[in-house]
Amino acid sequence: MASPRPLTLSSLPKELMNSYLGALSDARSLSNLACTCLKNRDICRKIRSAQELLHCVLNSSEANKKRIVELITADPSIILMPVAGKEVYPIKDGKTDIKNDRGVTTPLEAAARCGDMPVVKMMFATIPMSQKQTAIDRLQALKKPGATPTDTHSYAFWGLPELRAAYPVYLERAAAAQATRGFDAVKQLYGDLGDTQKNLPWFLLQIFCRPLPLGTLAHFATLPPDFTVEPKRDCIVASTDGLDAIPLDVASLGRGTFTALYKGWWVSPRSLSVRAGELTKRFMTLARADSLVMTTLETVLTSELDKIIQAELKLVVEISPSVNSLAGHPVSL
Repeated sequence: MASPRPLTLSSLPKELMNSYLGALSDARSLSNLACTCLKNRDICRKIRSAQELLHCVLNSSEANKKRIVELITADPSIILMPVAGKEVYPIKDGKTDIKNDRGVTTPLEAAARCGDMPVVKMMFATIPMSQKQTAIDRLQALKKPGATPTDTHSYAFWGLPELRAAYPVYLERAAAAQATRGFDAVKQLYGDLGDTQKNLPWFLLQIFCRPLPLGTLAHFATLPPDFTVEPKRDCIVASTDGLDAIPLDVASLGRGTFTALYKGWWVSPRSLSVRAGELTKRFMTLARADSLVMTTLETVLTSELDKIIQAELKLVVEISPSVNSLAGHPVSL
C-alpha cells in the first residue's frame, strides 16, 4: 500500500485555504483546518508566521521592523504566502482599534503597496533565487496607468492616489464655498480630506509626519525633500496649540471633527480643524503645498520600486540565464 502524500499548503482543499486566508469563519471549515494543522504542524506554523509578518509590515514600527528581519530570516517562504491582514492604531487609554482592513495579500505586496521600500529590499535580499521571478511578477502586477501623460505608470499604493486626487477637489470646492461665505461647507470638505488621509498605510503616514521643512511652494519646486530617506517609524505631529509633539491619533481625523493633517511649510505637520472663515484661505494655501507633496511622493515611490524590480530582474538574468532560456520567456530589462 502506497504511503499517503505529505500535506502541503498547495494541496489544502479550497475551503481550508479560504479559512486560513480569513475569507471564511464557519465552524466546519475552521474545524477541518484545525485537524489539518494537527496532522502537519509545519503548515500551522507557516500560517501563523506569515500572518505575523503581514501584521508587522502593515503596522510598521521600529520594533516590528526588527521582527520582520527575524521572521524572514527564519523562513523566507512566508514572504510570498497570501494571508489576511489589518492595520491597528492606538487610541486613548491604551486601547487599539482596527484602522484599515487590507484583505488578502502577500507580505511582499503589502510592503510595496505601503510604500515601504526599505522592507521590500530586505525581503528581496532574503527570497531564494528560485522564487525571485515569482516575487517580481507579483510586484509588476501592481502596475497601473500613470496619473498624467508624462507618467508612464504608477503602482497600486494604498490610499496615496486617492489622497493625491482629493486635494484638487478640496481646493476647487473650498474656493467656491469661500466665495459664497459657505464656511460650514468648507469645514465639511476639510473633514472629507481627513477621511481620505485615514486610508494611508502607517508607513506613508510616517513619511507625511516626518519632521521635514518644505519651505514655500517655490522653494519646494526647486529643492524638493528627499523622500528616499527612510523616515523614523513613528507618527508624531504638533498638538493643536503647536507647542507639544504628540502621537498622531488617526481616529481624530475626518468628517466628525472637520480635521485633517496639513504640513505646509512647517517643520512638523499639524492636526487641526477649520474653525473660522478667516482661516479658510490659509488652509487652502497649505493644501496646495501638501498636494504637491503627495504628487511628488507617489512619483518618487514609483521610481524607487521600478529600480528595485529592475535590479532584481538583472540579477535573475545574470545568475539564471539558462533557466529563463529554457522557459521560453526571456526577461526584458
